[in-house]
Amino acid sequence: SYLLHSNRPLSNLNSHYHLSPRFASASASASISHLHQPPSEAFHHGQSQQPLNKSTTTIHLQKQQESTTQREKTLISLIKSCSQNTHLLQIHAHLVRTSLLQDPTLSLTFLSRVALLPSRNLSYSRQFFSQISKPSVYHYNTMIRAYSMSNSPEEGFKLYRE
Repeated sequence: SYLLHSNRPLSNLNSHYHLSPRFASASASASISHLHQPPSEAFHHGQSQQPLNKSTTTIHLQKQQESTTQREKTLISLIKSCSQNTHLLQIHAHLVRTSLLQDPTLSLTFLSRVALLPSRNLSYSRQFFSQISKPSVYHYNTMIRAYSMSNSPEEGFKLYRE
């Protein structure tokens, strides 16, 4: 299994993260699962254990938003630092499991990394692209660019016509 390590503090956007072998029995997905924790069901449905006043709710939402932004920065840095497909597959699984696949910034960063790596796998890139419910112009451009650099640039034209 693998464990997420950082060479620098999490607050540094340019941090370099890598997955390194870990000899414990915990799975790799568990080691990055702390990056996104969905809100509790009670809070999500407005049934918190304590009554929340407006300022408490605002503070909670601000903290949640800040932690989400930090998680996104961490994941983006992690995606950009990955050079092996096995690590990217783990991140893809995490994005699917935590419903972050539909986040435009994260999905574009991941798609760019997968589709434009020298060892690109266009069928996998296309599969990932098809999982994005509302791909942006940038997603399309990334796929077209990947196809244009491949042995089958005509696939880029087909995608353009969709």
